[in-house]
Amino acid sequence: MRFCEAVANAGADVELVSLDVRLEFDEPTRTRSVWDVYGVEPRFRLRTLPTFLRQDSPDRAVTIQRFASYTGYSLWQAVTSRRLRSRPATFYFRNHRTALPLGLARRLLGGRARLVLEVHSPVDARHRRLVRRLDGIVCISRALREDLVERLGVDPARVLVAHTGVDLTRIDAARAPKDALRERLGLPHGPLVVYTGKVHRDYREVHLLLETARHLPEDVSVVIVGGREDQVAALRARVQAEGPPNVRFTGFVAPADVQGYQLAADALVMYYPEGISFNDFRSPAKLFEYLASGNPVVAADYRSTREIVTPDVGVLVPPERPELLATALAGLLADPARAAALGEAGRARAAEHTWDERARRVLEFVEGLPTRRA
Repeated sequence: MRFCEAVANAGADVELVSLDVRLEFDEPTRTRSVWDVYGVEPRFRLRTLPTFLRQDSPDRAVTIQRFASYTGYSLWQAVTSRRLRSRPATFYFRNHRTALPLGLARRLLGGRARLVLEVHSPVDARHRRLVRRLDGIVCISRALREDLVERLGVDPARVLVAHTGVDLTRIDAARAPKDALRERLGLPHGPLVVYTGKVHRDYREVHLLLETARHLPEDVSVVIVGGREDQVAALRARVQAEGPPNVRFTGFVAPADVQGYQLAADALVMYYPEGISFNDFRSPAKLFEYLASGNPVVAADYRSTREIVTPDVGVLVPPERPELLATALAGLLADPARAAALGEAGRARAAEHTWDERARRVLEFVEGLPTRRA
C-alpha cells in the first residue's frame, strides 16, 4: 500500500489489485477504511476481486484462487481497458507464476506492456526460463540479485536492487516523549523491549522471544505487538501458566498505528529463526521502521540483514541463541549513550530507504527497460 502511494506520488497512474478475503476475526478494517488502517492517502485505485476465501483458508486454496483471479482480471483488462491500450503499461507483481497469464495479456496488448517481478525470496530453478523472459526484476536485497544472476543466469542489466522502505514523515508525525506514548498505549514505564510483526502461536520467532525474556533482568518488559486474537489468546494463556511474567501481547495493531509502539521502546528486536530458506534474502519493511524510530535495533545475523544493519547502526546476534539476544538487549539498556548513538545512526540509515526514493528508482528502472514481445 505504501509503495503504491509513493509510486502514485511520483506521477504514475496506479491500480493495486487484491483479493476480497472474508474476515473471520475482529480487525480494524471492519470499522475503518483500508486507507486509514494502512495510513495512506487514496491517490491510487484499489481493486478488490471477489473470492470464496476466508482468513483461515488453507494455503493451497489461496494459491489457486490468486492465480485464477489475477489471470482472469489481467486478461479481461487487456481486452477491454482503453487505458491500457492508449499508452504503455507495466504489470508489477510479486509471484513469478503470475508471469504466465500476464505474458498472454502482454500479447493481447500487442507487446506494449512490461512485465516486472518484485522478488522477495529465491526463485526455484525450474522457473529459470520464465524469469529470464521478464522485462525486469526488482530484488529487495543484494543477496537476491546475486542469486538470480549467478544461479539462474538472469541478465544483470534487467535486475534492480531496491530494499523495502519507510515513510519518515509519518513516523516523525507520531514522535512524542516516550512517557507520553507509553501512557497513551498502556505500556510499562521501565526498561522496554518491543517486537512488532507476525505473531502466531506456532511461530518460532515468538517462542525465541519468550525464551529471551526469561534471560532478561526482571525489571525489563517485553511487549509483542501483532497477531489475530485467536492466536494471541493462546499465547497469553501460555505465558500466564508458564511465564515469563515480563511479557505482554497487544494483539493486532493496524499498520498505521504501530509506529507508536516502536517509538515508545528502549530497544527493538527482530529475531528470525533458523531453518527458513529466505532468511538470507529478506528486507522487511519493519526493519526500516525500527531504524527510523531512533531506537537501537537488535536482530538475528543473516546475510541480507547485514546489508542494512552494520555495526555502527545496530547489533546482530546469531540466530537460535536467546541467551545471547538477552545479553545484547540488556547491554544496550544499561548503556544509554551507546543506545542513543546506534539510534541516531539508524535514523540516518533509514533516511536512505524511503518509499518515495524507492518509487523513484523503480520507476526510473522500469522506464529504461526495453519491452519484449515474446
